[in-house]
Amino acid sequence: MRRILVSQLSLFFLVILGLSGESLASETHYINWDNPDELALVSTRTFPAGDTFFFQSTQPSSMISQVDMEGFVTCRGGQLLGDANPGVSFTSGVATTSYIVSANLNQCTGGAEGCHHNHIV
Repeated sequence: MRRILVSQLSLFFLVILGLSGESLASETHYINWDNPDELALVSTRTFPAGDTFFFQSTQPSSMISQVDMEGFVTCRGGQLLGDANPGVSFTSGVATTSYIVSANLNQCTGGAEGCHHNHIV
């Protein structure tokens, strides 16, 4: 009887750990900041807290700023936890910066334009 109880408890905790591990898993997303179609696709998804977003752009580093990212995130009910790699790094002519989101990102209510607070004219 005792052995059965222990095995049932073990199974219970394994299931709980499995479920919690699945919900706590974070993903990394690579987003082309210059591509309106890609931003529109991103705007139709809901992202969990803790996901990392790498925003890539061929624009000068000043055009892919934290202000832009905050606009993209906050209009969807999220908040930036911080810059995962301060500043903007360039690789093969592509500026890349990443931010970690501290709250779930909901679908954008204003469409892609509502989420894309880009200052590129």
